[in-house]
Amino acid sequence: EYVTAKDFPETLPLLEKHKNILVLRTFSKAYGLASFRVGYAIGPEELIEKLNVVRLPFNVSSLAQKAATIAFGDDEFIEEIVRVNTEGLQQYESFCKENEILFY
Repeated sequence: EYVTAKDFPETLPLLEKHKNILVLRTFSKAYGLASFRVGYAIGPEELIEKLNVVRLPFNVSSLAQKAATIAFGDDEFIEEIVRVNTEGLQQYESFCKENEILFY
């Protein structure tokens, strides 16, 4: 949702070519759900099975799951969160430049 570079690679097709790649997504930023600590991984079944062995049994609350499910289908909400976060980033960058503070 935040990537605007035209040359940014599509990661999902890499899953077809490689057996050791995971694609990770967070709901923290664009979905506005940072306090819920929810995200997901997409990868080869064998790799996901290995991760499930070490996964905690109750790693995501039912409330977080419900919030993520609702947010995932609400494109207008996502666009608004991205807009607000982008404005905040621009304010931060402006402040740093005005005060000669290095930022990355």
